Amino acid sequence: MSFGMVDCGSESESQAIASQYPVEMIIMVHFNPEMPGDAVIMAGQVSKGTWWGIIVFPFFIFGLAFVSWSFLRHVRFT
Repeated sequence: MSFGMVDCGSESESQAIASQYPVEMIIMVHFNPEMPGDAVIMAGQVSKGTWWGIIVFPFFIFGLAFVSWSFLRHVRFT
């Protein structure tokens, strides 16, 4: 249904999502022609886990750069 780690929550939440797509319903599926297994029904949807990664990643990079700068500032190259 969407890219990223998808968590449908409880069984009732999963059934609510599945009930939107009854059997024999004609729907549009977006897929990668080179890899047809990469397909989504609801294009543009991003899961909560993916959003957390997008938000946290810049802080991780900044922290890594700060630690590297701090370490290299005290190293004497001879």
